[in-house]
Amino acid sequence: MAFQLSPGVNVSEIDLTTVIPSVATSTGAFVGPFNWGPIGVVTSISDEVRLVNSFGKPDSNNYEYWFSAANFLAYGNNLKVVRTQGSGALNATANGTGVLIKNEDDYVDNHSSYADGAFGATGGWAARYAGSLGNSILVSMADANTYNVWAYRAQLAQFQIHLHMSQVVVVLMTKYISLSLTKMVCGQVQQVQF
Repeated sequence: MAFQLSPGVNVSEIDLTTVIPSVATSTGAFVGPFNWGPIGVVTSISDEVRLVNSFGKPDSNNYEYWFSAANFLAYGNNLKVVRTQGSGALNATANGTGVLIKNEDDYVDNHSSYADGAFGATGGWAARYAGSLGNSILVSMADANTYNVWAYRAQLAQFQIHLHMSQVVVVLMTKYISLSLTKMVCGQVQQVQF
């Protein structure tokens, strides 16, 4: 404490830069070239598990970006992430040519109807996001006429499926989901995952 013998002004400089706001209440923003997820859309991420589920695991091409985002999430829980479009990024398609569907809005606006010819570009099926992860999707269909010789009939036997003429079974296989059954019954979709 300063002591003055006569009236005057005492100037004291106090450094307050050591006060750090709580990171848990801070919002971070991050843009990176992730392997999976919507392109050009802000996605709120609260923890590392959601980061993996939304944008995939790190690899040798994006680990610096991925671990920077994960580091912020180690101290906070509000990270806004945007995936950038890499060169040659395409969604896997049924016809094998690939098409870029950036996000859900792009799908709805440009790829969701037969009228605009979009299904010609995809062959009727496309991976949800652009990236090589979508290449692991297999779509196999059977109807009442082909079910008896269908490759996945034995794996679905436990469900005792009996098909009628108006029904179609679709099986989706990836590295991560072994089988997902969609049974179309008179316009109603019934889904079973196993």
